Amino acid sequence: MNLLYRPLCQDTINNPYPIYDRLRAEEPVYWHDQTSSWVLSRYDDCRFVLSSHELFARDRRRVGMRLPANQDNLQVQDPPKHTEFRSTLSLAFKKQDLPQLISAARVRLEDSVFRRTHRAPFDFMSEVATDIALDISLKLIGADGNKPSNYHSIFEEIAKQMDSSIDPSRRGGTDATSALRSLMGTWMATPTTAGLIGALQEGALEKFDSDFITNTMCGVFNACYSTLYALTGSVFLTMLTNRHLLQSNVKVATDVAAQELIRYISPAQGATRYAVAPIEISNKTVKRGDAVIILFGAANRDPEKFHTPAKVLLDRSPNPHLGFGWGSHFCIGASVASQWVRELLSFIQMKHESLEICGEPAYLNLATLRCLQRLDLSLNQA
Repeated sequence: MNLLYRPLCQDTINNPYPIYDRLRAEEPVYWHDQTSSWVLSRYDDCRFVLSSHELFARDRRRVGMRLPANQDNLQVQDPPKHTEFRSTLSLAFKKQDLPQLISAARVRLEDSVFRRTHRAPFDFMSEVATDIALDISLKLIGADGNKPSNYHSIFEEIAKQMDSSIDPSRRGGTDATSALRSLMGTWMATPTTAGLIGALQEGALEKFDSDFITNTMCGVFNACYSTLYALTGSVFLTMLTNRHLLQSNVKVATDVAAQELIRYISPAQGATRYAVAPIEISNKTVKRGDAVIILFGAANRDPEKFHTPAKVLLDRSPNPHLGFGWGSHFCIGASVASQWVRELLSFIQMKHESLEICGEPAYLNLATLRCLQRLDLSLNQA
């Protein structure tokens, strides 16, 4: 049977790992006609591309392609161009009191879950995960108290737009992007000492182009929300279906365990780079300008790199997963996500006997980001 990779097929989204296994085994450098891209599924190939910004561009302008001005931001620039603002933003992250932020979110999580009626099913994603992810993201950015009522719909439209190379009908999303830019413009124009915006207002806003900063902060905010939303649902699903990992005599809420959950879940499933010059990857010739898709989800389940990769091993070490990328574009907010996963593990270990999954989980029809749309839970104790 011919190997056919259909990333937006709902069966693939629900369980991408069988096709990832086939790609790694049969065609690890796979030409995907639908996106006119090379798809990489082996860990070593993916890490090589991510580590080699001089050979593989995140910024498509480096291979002669056009980039609209409203899309120019830190996330698309490569070194050395992006280095100064990345350093500034990293410093702003270091000024945040993440333990306090995560601790406050834990309190809100407990209240949101345990105010439910005994044995009455509720959708954890829409009734809990959306609010928690948004609350953390707003506090981190410095816009607490300015909660938009429709942010999840904005996120969904932007996430669909990220899959537009697979499905051209998803190239819309301009209204969602404009809505996010409008929100960010309002937040950044408001004097504050809070969050990342407050840290940047201490002087960085005067050093860089305002549109570039706004575009970058839009990306930071949406990435924070989408990652926390995806991880919150998937950590609950993973741990509540693997209750043997929650033995009371095992310390679950550790940094090592958090990294293993991030490897196993891999909410960001892929990213794109462009070959700066012709290059051979696993005996395939990649031409200058060719798009190369790195499949994080496949690389993080590569048995050549991870022993029993389909199992959750909470003590897995070392664990050089690609859940936050690698190299110059390593996720700048990785510490936020890692600390939140650790807090989720603590909560679930303490409270899992009170929680039950009821019904089949459902995933959003997205390829670039893998996250639940619905996860029905119930409280089984009064």
